Amino acid sequence: MIAWVIEEEFGVQYHPGHVRKLLHGWGFSVQRPRRVLARADAAAQDRWHRRIYPGLKKNVWSAASRQGESSRARN
Repeated sequence: MIAWVIEEEFGVQYHPGHVRKLLHGWGFSVQRPRRVLARADAAAQDRWHRRIYPGLKKNVWSAASRQGESSRARN
């Protein structure tokens, strides 16, 4: 799309992959919009992330380490 704009405005053709390299060299980066649910409750999400998620994360890592220990014990 940007390559097309450059061609339309300035009459210079660039391959889209090269335009990406040029923009990156000038300090630009790809920006993608975040998905936001229309009826999302930001306060409830924040509570979940602060209270419930740390426990889930801890349980996953401890379960993975227990699984690794049991497989080493059998060998």
